[in-house]
Amino acid sequence: MAPWGFRMEPHDQEAHRRWLPFVVLSTPDRSTVHAHGEVDDRGLDIVEYDYSWCDSDGNPQSADAVLGVLHVPWSRGRAAIAMDERAWSGLQAALDVLFWIPPFTFLKLVQLANDTRRPDREIGHAEVDRRYRVHAESEAAARAAIPAKLGEHLLATNFRGAIEIRPDEVLFSLRDARFDPAGVEATIAHARAIGRCFEPPESTPFR
Repeated sequence: MAPWGFRMEPHDQEAHRRWLPFVVLSTPDRSTVHAHGEVDDRGLDIVEYDYSWCDSDGNPQSADAVLGVLHVPWSRGRAAIAMDERAWSGLQAALDVLFWIPPFTFLKLVQLANDTRRPDREIGHAEVDRRYRVHAESEAAARAAIPAKLGEHLLATNFRGAIEIRPDEVLFSLRDARFDPAGVEATIAHARAIGRCFEPPESTPFR
């Protein structure tokens, strides 16, 4: 991690617990790697973890994911954003969703889509609303928590993954990312872009 200015933290299988519970991110069984550094003077934790689930036949499955935790001083609301599988079309897209394993599962996305206790909120941007599901206490809360620039970043990068916004920090995980040079570089790049989406309170969110 030295080339990126990050340091490896002592091995701790429970390193992820400080950020639980997750809303749309898969719940870890154990952490395997933890590194800490800075991006644009903002702290960034990168954690690789294992998680498990049972498939539609009841067979146990497991995979790993990379979690980025970016410390953002101007993040004040709570909202979670994940790709909406209903926005996919065509056979290849359907297969892409069905075989989407890390960092989520198709079954979990279906569960989220059908969970009336967490309805999909609209933030006022038609394309973002079409392609992503947003979870928050209300639409007003979602719009207050999600900066317009973050929606622009999702669309500009065709963001595949999930984001959870909390006071003073933003958690995110990229589809198919691993704790390897490519995965670390992608996580750092998205962390830099996400961090720049959050500005002082006078900036304008979705309204």
